[in-house]
Amino acid sequence: MILAQQDLKKMNIWQAKLIILKQNLCTLNKLKKQAVKLKSVKKLIRIEAKSYDEAKEKLCSCDGYAEIMYDCPTPLTSLQINALRSCPSFVKFTPCFNALSEQSDEKRKLMTDEQLFEAFFERKKGRLPDDDEKEAFFKAVRKEELL
Repeated sequence: MILAQQDLKKMNIWQAKLIILKQNLCTLNKLKKQAVKLKSVKKLIRIEAKSYDEAKEKLCSCDGYAEIMYDCPTPLTSLQINALRSCPSFVKFTPCFNALSEQSDEKRKLMTDEQLFEAFFERKKGRLPDDDEKEAFFKAVRKEELL
C-alpha cells in the first residue's frame, strides 16, 4: 500500500510514520536472507621489546597481529618506525619506558647536589666535570660571585 503525498498531508503525522514503517518492514521481509560463514582470524599478540632489533625480529616472526610494547629509553627514528609498520603483522606501537623512570626518580631523591650535578654534566657533556667546574657549580648554589 503506497500512499500518495496528498494522502499523507491529510493524516496525522504519527499515523503516516506508522504506515511508512510497516511498508519498510514488508520490504525487508521480501529480501533474500543468506547465512554468512565466520572465518577465524589472527590473534592480537603483545610483543615486549627492549631494542629496535629485538622488536623487528619478533615482529617478523609473529603469526598474528602484533602490538609492540617498546621498553627502551632511546626513541626510535622515523625510518625505524616505518620499517616496523611495513611488516604485515604490525598493528600498534606503544612506548612504555615508565617503570625505569619511576625508579630513577626515587634514586634521584637520595642523591646529593654534587652527585646530581655530576650525573647531569656527564649526560650533557659525555664526561665528568673537573674540579673547576664543580667549584663553579657550588659557588652558584651558594649564590656567591662567579667572577
